[in-house]
Amino acid sequence: MNEAMIDLATIPTDALIDELKARRVKLREEMLAIDSALDGQPVTCTNQARRLAVNAAALWEVDMDMIFLRTRQGNIPEARQAVALILRTRHQFTFQEIGDVLGGLDHGTIIHACKQMQTRLKTDEELAKRVTRLLEMTYAS
Repeated sequence: MNEAMIDLATIPTDALIDELKARRVKLREEMLAIDSALDGQPVTCTNQARRLAVNAAALWEVDMDMIFLRTRQGNIPEARQAVALILRTRHQFTFQEIGDVLGGLDHGTIIHACKQMQTRLKTDEELAKRVTRLLEMTYAS
């Protein structure tokens, strides 16, 4: 079974809570390591994408590295689209820069992803909450 996926029906509640707490600690440690490694470096699309991907992986329950691969499995595309939209709207990276970082995707694919995410955010309250949480986790100090 993929480490990022949890079969909730087979895990007792206390064990599930412990598992989620352990994952949160691990992800926070990864985030601190990335921040430490980036300290003093220029803000680049790659650096920001990695910061976002750590938290997106936790929120969408996927492996962080999968966000950077060309796959459509499970929640990975939605997590990737959220990262792309934030890279575009918050940092104004070009569609091509974002596509290059997110698995070598064509700029047209990133344009479509951003438009699709913007449309869905208007009607999908749960998705909007998740993207807001991603922003908070990534940029709140």
